[in-house]
Amino acid sequence: MRRTAATLLLSCLFVALGSVVAAPASACSCVPQTTQQYFERADAVFTAHLVSREEPVGTVVSSADPALHVFAVDTVFKGTAQTSQEVLSLRPGPPADSS
Repeated sequence: MRRTAATLLLSCLFVALGSVVAAPASACSCVPQTTQQYFERADAVFTAHLVSREEPVGTVVSSADPALHVFAVDTVFKGTAQTSQEVLSLRPGPPADSS
């Protein structure tokens, strides 16, 4: 009985200590950030205008389906970008039904 109580008390202590010491976590990259934080995480930052966009034809199977965007680059602020820069991103899902 004494051993069970000690084990239970020790377990509660570890759980309490873990919740106090543990750092906050972000489960996905969609956590809001500042413009400066986005800039620091980016491989390349540039201004451009969209020349074309290509999405796979057919039914949206997943929001992870790729979409290819081609940009005409004006100014590069960070990293390397070509005059005509291709950017592959996730395809957006279908719009939510508003009815």
